[in-house]
Amino acid sequence: MGSPAPSGPTQRNVSRWLVLVASLLLEICGGAMYAFGVYSEQLRITLSYTQTQLQSLALASNIGNFCNIPSGIVQDRCGTRTTVLCGVVVNFVGYFLLYLVATEQLAAPFPAVFGISMLWGNGSGWFDTAVITTNMANFPPQRGVVTGLLKSFFGLASALLSLVFFAFFNAQGAPASADNFILFLAVGLSAVGLGAVPIVNTVPQEPPPPERTTPATVRCRLLLGYFIVLLLALVLGAISLASAGLLPGGAELLPELPPTRYRYLCAVVGGLLGLFALLPCGTSPLIYRTPKPPRSGCCGCACCCCGGGSDDDGVHQGERRRRASVQQQEPAPDPKRSESLTLCAAVCDARFWLLGGAKFAGMGCGLMLRECTTTVCHCHHGFSSDAERCCRQ
Repeated sequence: MGSPAPSGPTQRNVSRWLVLVASLLLEICGGAMYAFGVYSEQLRITLSYTQTQLQSLALASNIGNFCNIPSGIVQDRCGTRTTVLCGVVVNFVGYFLLYLVATEQLAAPFPAVFGISMLWGNGSGWFDTAVITTNMANFPPQRGVVTGLLKSFFGLASALLSLVFFAFFNAQGAPASADNFILFLAVGLSAVGLGAVPIVNTVPQEPPPPERTTPATVRCRLLLGYFIVLLLALVLGAISLASAGLLPGGAELLPELPPTRYRYLCAVVGGLLGLFALLPCGTSPLIYRTPKPPRSGCCGCACCCCGGGSDDDGVHQGERRRRASVQQQEPAPDPKRSESLTLCAAVCDARFWLLGGAKFAGMGCGLMLRECTTTVCHCHHGFSSDAERCCRQ
């Protein structure tokens, strides 16, 4: 027997599992900054840049990705949907300006192109901030597992987009193919972001039992997601190794394949991605309605500037109810770990800099930033003969 329909004003909610699937697509949009190496060489030829300038553009995108404090502020004040919309705008403007520069429709000096690269790098961070914070709130007991699943897609994005490039945009290495791929990043990623805006949101509450899933089924579904990610990584890794000639009998095989063969590989990878549609199947209703909480703004409106709530209406009440329901299953939190800090207090805390240093030292964006910075310094100062040769190219 279904639950009774709520009386009074209601609001539409989307299942947290559907939110998770849409968030995986947004993480591909966020990880697109790692695909710069796919079209960078053709971009260098088109713009007549040196290798030093090319590495500087990669450095700029990483700097832009690190400068994402505004995305966190917008996420806290205005909610997930506003944050994703901001990411769509920043991402589109950055890639579209790069497309105009690459096609020589916009004459821009190198410092301006450096700033454009910072822009599309910054857009990637908006997507990442929105989906990580939202899904951590939607899956409080499994927030670590969910975060790992999302970050896996952030890392696989470059391999997925590389396959798309070779299947649809690699016209025998012609520079024009890089231009079209950049336009695809501007339009395609923005379209995915706009399509996810109505779905991605913090879920205020789950439907009442008997529709609610048990913790055991939640873990099983998340393990299924990890299994699909493992399959994706194996397939994409095999394609990369074969294209590099590191597999037995596969020396330089894939680069010689026609685009139609790459499209077959895209279909295989697309089928694996489609398996994520199994995660919401059999769970609570994908779309349901709950009572709408009253506004608390000073003018009675819904805007976040006057305290009338964000686009995540009812999230705080829903979070309190859900945390109360799982409190018996989790140990009592450590007060030192659960303390809430303001932005200034967090920046002044030593733990903030320890975590930031660990991220810079070990995560992909930090590794890219260090590598690009080292290459640029070598090329400028002539620290190695290899660097000097690459700068003269």
